[in-house]
Amino acid sequence: MDNLYCEGHEKRLQDCRFDGWGIHDCSASEAAGVTCESKNVTRLESFVAKKSVVVRSALKVEKDKNIEVRLVGGRYPNEGRVEVKVGKSDWGLVCGDGWSLLEANVICQQVGKGYGQAAVQSSYFGGHHKNISISGIKCTGRESNLSSCSYVSFGDNVTCPGPEDNIAGVICATELPDLVPDEIEIERSAYLEDRQLLFLQCAMEENCLASEAYKLDKNDYGYLYEQRRLLRFTARIGNVGTTDFRPFLPKNAWQWHMCHL
Repeated sequence: MDNLYCEGHEKRLQDCRFDGWGIHDCSASEAAGVTCESKNVTRLESFVAKKSVVVRSALKVEKDKNIEVRLVGGRYPNEGRVEVKVGKSDWGLVCGDGWSLLEANVICQQVGKGYGQAAVQSSYFGGHHKNISISGIKCTGRESNLSSCSYVSFGDNVTCPGPEDNIAGVICATELPDLVPDEIEIERSAYLEDRQLLFLQCAMEENCLASEAYKLDKNDYGYLYEQRRLLRFTARIGNVGTTDFRPFLPKNAWQWHMCHL
């Protein structure tokens, strides 16, 4: 099997889309593998709530004072695990549950290290799970300090879901690119177009069509003349950040084929 594409709800691998049995251009080094994790969960339906509600509070409302923040354990001053302190309490860690670039950006600004480049959810920068003081922090990314964000639990009896090394950390950068789509150009150029599958073979190879297009019987007469309705537009992206945007892979590592021409 080659070019396998699943949506996640299939019960068998053969229910996913692929090029066909025995059709491939793979070498032995491209063999696919997985690591599975079994979860033995006992559910008592009569006691399980149908919908959970997470209650969040504002940190500044709870403690009525700013929270001190520092980065510890990093190789450089602009990175490390996040440690917080309120009043005369000891320094504690932040649970990595739900930790994202939004929260990392607030931390980096508060400690004067620029912007959030990466949000770490592990013990890469050290720390122990028992020393966690805050869990479930959520920020919009526009706050100037952590005190303006919300949280789920705070203090001695903090619940931190996930593995024991689920510790929040950040990597900051003084300059970052910021790509923004030109909404006016998209709105101006957008239109609907009906195209036959005959002209959409590359789009099908890249799994760019809706899932219904792959359910059509390819053996039916006139299959290639079936039409799909497309939303087409011109995408113009601008960089409003403070440094150049560089792709994750260098240009010489990009993969090209006829569909890109």
